[in-house]
Amino acid sequence: MKLYRITLGIVGITLSVGLMAKTPCGFAQSTLPQPTPPPSSPTPTNQVPPGKSSVATPAPQNTQKAAPSYPVRPEGIAAKVNGQAIQLVSLDRRLLGVPPEKRGEARMDVLRLLIDQSLVDQAVLGWKITVSAEDVNKQFAELVKKWKEVEKQDFSEFLKKTMFTEQELREEIAALLRWDRFVDQQGKEETLKTFYLQNKDMFDGSMVRARHILIRCNASDKDTKLQKARSLKQEMETKVNKELQDQLAKMTVKVDNLAKEQLRTKLVEQVFSDTARQYSDCPSKQEGGDLNWFPRLSSMVEPFAKAAFLLKPFSISEPIETEFGYHLILVTARRPGKEYKYEEIKSHVKDAYGMKLHERVVELMRKNAKIEVMPEIKR
Repeated sequence: MKLYRITLGIVGITLSVGLMAKTPCGFAQSTLPQPTPPPSSPTPTNQVPPGKSSVATPAPQNTQKAAPSYPVRPEGIAAKVNGQAIQLVSLDRRLLGVPPEKRGEARMDVLRLLIDQSLVDQAVLGWKITVSAEDVNKQFAELVKKWKEVEKQDFSEFLKKTMFTEQELREEIAALLRWDRFVDQQGKEETLKTFYLQNKDMFDGSMVRARHILIRCNASDKDTKLQKARSLKQEMETKVNKELQDQLAKMTVKVDNLAKEQLRTKLVEQVFSDTARQYSDCPSKQEGGDLNWFPRLSSMVEPFAKAAFLLKPFSISEPIETEFGYHLILVTARRPGKEYKYEEIKSHVKDAYGMKLHERVVELMRKNAKIEVMPEIKR
């Protein structure tokens, strides 16, 4: 059951900080609806004073067998989106699935996902997409049944482990159902076929392996950080060319073009890796910016994935802007895929369409959104 996996995934989210998220898409505009902003935002509820996170620091380990321990539900607000509160418990809940040592660096990225989720639900509610209490009750009952079958535990254990109240969980289920209904309304058969034809590279299973350098920025220093990224690219290319010429000058035999290119690719990867270790703001800097293999769809933010799949191997990209900052990308390998007919992968096409539609709605809503992150969350 998809809803079961999604809901349990709430406490199992792990992310490569700085890359994995749902961000604005870059494919053909004609394949997606052009929604208009909702007339108003839902009224804020259950606002309480800010408090401290219950999962910011891992609890000490007890080697003796003891009764199950549960996370302490925090009080307070993490952020406000158009006046609607995102409770601190919602943020802590998602951080439960992040390794304790990475929670600090993941905190703002996870909050960004929650803000996007809030914006999307506000939009869907504004477009009068509704679900019945009967539908919510049915999905809730299925979730309870599945939990008991798989985990062999009373459902109260799930609520304790995830810091959910039953009402909060029902509200999340309702939001998921509203979104599914919106996707069903927008993603008619002809729309999905057109989306598939215009984005075949998303569905053929092709992969690339890449390194990247992330230069984080905010609204106040974008120009400075963009110039830094451009300077790094120029410095790396200059260094590679100098090293290549120096090594060729030392050779006593004539080198053919293939050997020269092999030497160049080795040098560019080494120089890029060294630069990533020194300057990148992404945790992948420890591996020289290596992101391993990833597909065209679902793994990386769209501007990054699109640029990587268009990039010639062992050529350093121009700075690519995402919501995390500016990226320099170096593709080091490609793995071809296989073309599938629409009928064979229809469900995957719809999932991809829904993801891209989600990105489009977030992009639309962020333009005029009033987003306030509580000061203590930024620390």
